[in-house]
Parts: sequence; C-alpha cells; structure tokens
Amino acid sequence: MIGAVIASRKNRGGSGMHLALGITIASLFIIADRFSTVFAIKGNFPPVIAAWLPNIAFAAVAFWLYKKTPK
Repeated sequence: MIGAVIASRKNRGGSGMHLALGITIASLFIIADRFSTVFAIKGNFPPVIAAWLPNIAFAAVAFWLYKKTPK
C-alpha cells in the first residue's frame, strides 16, 4: 500500500526520490519488526502485540500518506 501511494505521485524530477523513500520505509519496517521480535523474546512484551505493532504503525503511515497524496 505504501509503495502504491508513493509510486502514484508524479513529478518532473524523476523517480529517484520515490525509490529512496520506498527503500527507506521498507528498511524501517524491517528494523521495527526485528526490534519487536527481540522485545517479545527477551523482554516482558506480549508476543501478540510484538507481532502486530510494526504492522499497525506502518498501516498508520500508509493511511497518512494516502490522505496526503494529491487526488
């Protein structure tokens, strides 16, 4: 969803910034997923919440980007 929203934006400068933004967001998601996994295994974080926390956080990011995208 995030990739579709970012790719739908058109600009005259090219797609390099969109590609960098997509890779950055994907990297942040993977890092957040790894952190939540470690907190679930080593800490006192419930595993169900740890599994869904990155998904919920990035769903909010996707919704915000969708609302910000020009129609």
